[in-house]
Amino acid sequence: MHIVYVATDVFGSKLNYELEFPMQPTVAEMIRQIETVFTQEQMMRNPGTTPYKVAKLNVVDEVTEDWVEVLTQSQLRNYCQVYSFQPHSTQLTESQGHIPAAVKPRHLQ
Repeated sequence: MHIVYVATDVFGSKLNYELEFPMQPTVAEMIRQIETVFTQEQMMRNPGTTPYKVAKLNVVDEVTEDWVEVLTQSQLRNYCQVYSFQPHSTQLTESQGHIPAAVKPRHLQ
C-alpha cells in the first residue's frame, strides 16, 4: 500500500486527507483521486458546487524540506505531504494557515 497525504483548502477550511494507492501513483492517477475525493467533500459541504479541479500540486522535498512543484511520479514518495491548489478565482481562495494532521476522507471510511 502506498500512502500520500494531500492537503487543500475547501471553502476556507484546510483539509488534509490520507489517500491510499495499491502502488506508487502516477501524477495523473494522483490528480484523478484528488479531484474525486475533494469534489465529494465540496458536494457534502455545499451541494451543487462546481467540481474540484487541480491546477498545481506541490510536495515537501525530502532533502531541502521546501515545497516544490510535483512534476514526476518519483516525487510521490510513500507518506509524502502534497498540497493541491485549485485554479485561481474570486470564489476559490486559499487561506493561510496550519495544515492539520492527515485523516482518511469521511466518505471513504
